[in-house]
Formats: sequence, structure tokens, C-alpha cells
Amino acid sequence: MSFSLKELFSTRNSLLFCAAIALTTLYLFNGTGKEGDSIEHYLYAKFAFKHPELFLNHWGKPLFTLLASPFAQFGFVGIKVFNSICALGAAYYSIQIAKKLNLNYWGLAAIFYFIFPLSFLTTYSGLTEPLFAFVLCFSIYKCFNQQIIIAALALSFTPFIRSEGLVILAVFAAYFIYLRNWKALVLLASAHILMSIVGAFYYQNLLWVFEKIPYATLSTPYGKGTLVHFFTQLNGALGIPLYILFWLGVLTILIKQFSKKLNHSSYYNLILTCFFSFFIAHTLFWYLGIFNSMGLRRVFAAVTPLMALIALIGFNQLVELMKPTYRKYLVFGLLGIIFLFPFSANRAAVEWEKLNLSTSQNTAIEVVDFITKNQLSTKRYIYTDSYLGELLKIDPFDHSQRAILSPQAFPIFEKGDVIIWDNWHSVVDYGVQLEQLRELENLEERFRITNEQSTYVVFEVIPM
Repeated sequence: MSFSLKELFSTRNSLLFCAAIALTTLYLFNGTGKEGDSIEHYLYAKFAFKHPELFLNHWGKPLFTLLASPFAQFGFVGIKVFNSICALGAAYYSIQIAKKLNLNYWGLAAIFYFIFPLSFLTTYSGLTEPLFAFVLCFSIYKCFNQQIIIAALALSFTPFIRSEGLVILAVFAAYFIYLRNWKALVLLASAHILMSIVGAFYYQNLLWVFEKIPYATLSTPYGKGTLVHFFTQLNGALGIPLYILFWLGVLTILIKQFSKKLNHSSYYNLILTCFFSFFIAHTLFWYLGIFNSMGLRRVFAAVTPLMALIALIGFNQLVELMKPTYRKYLVFGLLGIIFLFPFSANRAAVEWEKLNLSTSQNTAIEVVDFITKNQLSTKRYIYTDSYLGELLKIDPFDHSQRAILSPQAFPIFEKGDVIIWDNWHSVVDYGVQLEQLRELENLEERFRITNEQSTYVVFEVIPM
């Protein structure tokens, strides 16, 4: 039974299974990852060749923009393909790490990662988490394969994929000190040095890599939460069966560590430390209401391959506890529960409707249809919902075509401008209330659409 399962979940079979999941999802669903950030990252990548300064934008994340930009030229599906490739890369290296840890059924590390509910919501998007996950898994494997210098160079770029890369750099700095590998420790700064020099020609400031970090603020407009927030959020990220296996894996590592029965203990410690440093950091950010934290569970897509590995450790431990007589049936029964759970009606399962365009996005489509059919004469579109830029087929970084709807934009409204207000981005991100626009005498309300999730109002600037 052990051999047949290992054969079934070989590296090749497991990656083919993951690729089939990716292709099927790309074909069946037209969503964008729902988050506004997903669209924004896509637009940065799409227009970076036309506006090269976007390659140095710290919010857009320079390395992500650079690598994703060729794919983004094919539309949003292009960037979903890019992230799918990144996820497959992370899956491959998670299998290689599982082999280094001498885990049985190593191919399940990739499959667990791909069937996490959170993976469905972030892989097929324009978000930066899949690339971060790939680079992190690649770097950990290179460390385990004694290719420390390559790992250090790759890790040095993680802050230019996601800001949490700084947290991961701190973990590996401690790891390299433990290894007494001083060259690798120094090389962790290599990307910052390179990007500082490159960006200095544009920003006229060598310290831009620190001063332009968009989340470097001890406040947030999104509120704060409890210390246990992410403990419950991870249940929905992994799904109940794998959530239980994950914590069993954590417990297994700790027990074997204290009983000194853990081979390659430094490898296990590195994986646990990477995950829990990430987890504790985000828990504190949300609890203290700092660094613009929104308490979103999607950020953990950056480390879900590590969670899949830990869940695999839990799975192996559970298999060892099974009686040999019934093990074959129990293992297949357990795998059946794991594989079927994403399709269940449980709240922690995959929310398949979210893989398609959201209600708000479909409402935005109706808004653009109205504008097109009525041929509103316009100098510019002024809005905050980034998805509108894609629908309107304009360059959102060209100030003659688009301006951001904010209180600062009120004095620059000109005849022919079309203003599109929505009840989320306009209000939460820029503090523009609908009443403020209605009080302006040079605006004429042309269209309003509302539903249970969103409201959009179109104004046209008229001569006074």
C-alpha cells in the first residue's frame, strides 16, 4: 500500500494533477481575485512598458511588476497564467523540500497547497502572493541543498515582491548567523543595494527603498482586531481537514523536537520559524492597527506551501498511528475527505462563486455600458475603483485620461469630465462621500445603480 500511494503521488503525477486544476480553473472561471489590489497590480504590470517608472513603484512591487509585465500584455488572463506558473513552481519546490525532510507521500505537499481554499482565491488573480510563495520555497530548498549563496540572492528580492519579505529576511539572517555563513548574510542586502542604485536615478534618493515603503505607517484606516483573529481565519484558508492536519503537524514537530527524535531538526525549525514569524507579524499588525493592516487572510497565500508541508507532516504522523490491518482503507478514506471537502457546502470550503466576477464588478460593467451607449463626452474619467480603468480601456496612469476621485480633485474638475463614485473605494480609500459631490453645482448626476453590495453614481461636469 505504501508503495502504491508513493507511486500515485509521485512528483510527476502530483504536478500534472496541480496543472490540471490550474487549467480547469482558468477555463471555467472569469474572476480577477476580487480584491482591488489584484486589479491594481495587473494594471501596474500592463502599463509598465509605457510608464517605466512603474517598475520602481514600491506599492506595485518592482520584481513582481518586472516579471508579470510580459504576461499582462495579454489581458487579465495573462497575469492569471503567470501566477499559475508561480504556484506550480512553488508546488514543485514544496515536493523537493518534502523529499529532503524524508516525508512519505511527498507529492501530497503540492496537492494540499493547490486545493487549499485560499489558493483558489489568490492563484488566479493579479496578487503578489504566488510569486512570493515560489521564491520562498525555491530559497528554502536551495538552503537544504547547501546552495546557500543562491538562496541568499533570491531571498534578498522578497521585499520587492511583498513587504513581509523584510520579516523573512530577518528569519534567514538569524539562520545564516546560526550557520556562520557570513557571505550569505551580507548577500541578503544585495537586492536593496541594487534597487537603491537603480531607483536613485528616478527618485534622486538612494534611500527610496525604505522611504517609499507604502505600509510604513503606525496607523490604518481599516481598524484593528483580536490576537486570535488569524487562528480562526486560517480555518477558512486551509479548509477543516487540512487545518486539523496542519496543527497536528505543528504538534508533531514540537514533540519530536523536545524528545530529540527529529532528523534534520534545523530544516523543520526553519520552516516553522518562517511560518510563525509571518503569522505573529500579521497578528500584531492587525491587533495594533498598524502598517495599513486589513486583517485579510489572503496574505497567508504567501506561505501556504509551508502550511501544506506542515499538514503533510501531520498526515504522515496520522498514517503512522493507524493500525496496519486497516491502514489502506483509512488512508484512502482520509484522502477522500480531504479532496472532497473543497466542494462541500461548508463555510470553510472553496467559495466557488468568488472565482467569477463579483457583484460589484458586474455592476461596474453596467456603469461602463451606460457611459458607452450614451457616448458621454469626456476629457477624463475620474474614479477610484481600479477595475473601471480596465473596462473603459484607458491608460489609468495617463493624467489626461484619468484622475483619482479624492477631495483634492474637486478644484480640477473640467467640462466634459465624467466622475464615477462608488460606495467602497471612494469612501474607504479616499473619504469622498456622495453628498459632497451632490453639493457641487457644476455636476450633473447622469446614472445611478445600486444592489446589496455596491452603489455606483455617474456624474458629468457641466459648464456653469
